[in-house]
Amino acid sequence: MLFSNHFIKAISWFIIIASGTLLLYFVAKYASNVPYYDDFLWGFQFINQISDQNLGFTKKLSILFSRHNEHRIVWSHLVFWLNYALTGQLHFQWLIWVGNVALFALPVLFWKALPSQKNVPKVAWLAILALLLWQPQAYHNIFTTYGLANHYALLFTLASVYTLVFLPSFFVLSLILAVLASLCTGGGLVAWPLGISVLLWQGKSKITLGWLAAMICFLAFHLLIDAPPPANTVNVPASLWLKAANVVLYVPTYCFALFEFGQYGGGITKMVATTVGFLFAGGVLFQTLKQPNLASQVRLIWKNRRTVEPGHLFLWHVVGFVLLTAFLASLKRTNPHLYDFGIPDHYRTNSQVFVGTVGLLLAHRFGHLGRWQLALVAVMSFWTVSYYLTMSRLVNLSRQLRADAHNFATVGSWALFPSHVGGAYYHSANRYTNIMIGKKIFVPQKLAPTLLKNATTPAPSRVYFDSISQSIALVYASNSDFVLYPVNRSQLLVLPLLHTFNLPKYWFKTPTFTRSTRQVKVNRWFWAAQGLPLNGNPTRVVNAVE
Repeated sequence: MLFSNHFIKAISWFIIIASGTLLLYFVAKYASNVPYYDDFLWGFQFINQISDQNLGFTKKLSILFSRHNEHRIVWSHLVFWLNYALTGQLHFQWLIWVGNVALFALPVLFWKALPSQKNVPKVAWLAILALLLWQPQAYHNIFTTYGLANHYALLFTLASVYTLVFLPSFFVLSLILAVLASLCTGGGLVAWPLGISVLLWQGKSKITLGWLAAMICFLAFHLLIDAPPPANTVNVPASLWLKAANVVLYVPTYCFALFEFGQYGGGITKMVATTVGFLFAGGVLFQTLKQPNLASQVRLIWKNRRTVEPGHLFLWHVVGFVLLTAFLASLKRTNPHLYDFGIPDHYRTNSQVFVGTVGLLLAHRFGHLGRWQLALVAVMSFWTVSYYLTMSRLVNLSRQLRADAHNFATVGSWALFPSHVGGAYYHSANRYTNIMIGKKIFVPQKLAPTLLKNATTPAPSRVYFDSISQSIALVYASNSDFVLYPVNRSQLLVLPLLHTFNLPKYWFKTPTFTRSTRQVKVNRWFWAAQGLPLNGNPTRVVNAVE
């Protein structure tokens, strides 16, 4: 079926605006003004240290550039500090909005590299890229402050490459963007080898030397200053073979992780991502090796490298960015067992960019109206499945954070904070939260009285110690949003009712459930601090909450 260019442009702009508006609506609805996980370190701990009037400038500078695991998250530190400096408080919803600015800016960088064909305008391919990026699969990046690091590392890296390719006279700007990318996450360091590659393809040997000198200086600072102690290694030969095997498995899984929806299907979905990755790699290798006179063709391509179309050069380096990031992540994120790794959702933004970029490269060569229509149907289907499978997690996360903010405001401790990080981290999170509350930098919000009134106080429910997650697991059923759970005669937790199924009508309004929930895991260190046994039934409380 043929469509006019005007119709295709109209439907494409509608898709872009509608998908962006829907995601923004859910950010406004479900982003919580509550710290989550790493926020206690890169947020509360950092602001507590940097606001100390007794510290000198040099010490504060070292705190700003301090490590967070293998990363230097200076950009996130600066945004947290800016929020504090402007308002005197930390507003996590504001920080989340800032993180999402980068996500919505990403497609703009692809505009000059989009295919422009007779029957398929550029905006049609932009709509497909927007659908891949503007959906909630990588929900930790979108609905927590993780986006400050992950979204901006991606944006600054691609912007640095974009500047070198399309705006070569702005060399200093591309250097600044590479530095900013490196100060977002460790993955941002990939901007440096990408810059060298772009400059070599452009035949700019003298400028390449300048970029190389800047890269060496920055890497020396990043790797040597405040370097962590080396990890102990055991059985090095066996570990190296296992590491190599895991790298081979990890990289294709990472690149196609958008097919891996976590708990849905267990390890099957990870196998799907790995299989698609290997099929893709095998197809590329087959098409490469079957070329006649391959060596001479490679020499010819290199000889004529300056004539490569800038859009293609940009897209190939976006692919290179994800591949290099996947390789670096595989060195840090694989376990000492074969294929024993997961791809967390906040890595999947890179996977979405990878698949979208590969699709654009294919569209440049094979694209026409019929194939655009097929691509649109496929991506719309993925977009729909992503919403269907992810929204329950998103609602659960928002509800858990709101409930635990109420718990902290009433009990003085986080009850739902993950246990696997250990007791030291848990008690540190409580300590820094109390410091922030004492300085009025953070104010935990209690739930609205109407929500508490509608909550359920169940009869004694099953309680057991989950040795795998190191949590106290509570299993209950309810028909409300929250459950009021008595832990003794003077304290009562507010626990979120978790989604166990997905129905779109529950995404837009406060839902009422009739099915039993899965278990809710209460932090074991919270449980121990209350002097309660690790298993057994709680004490029944009557009229325990105002």
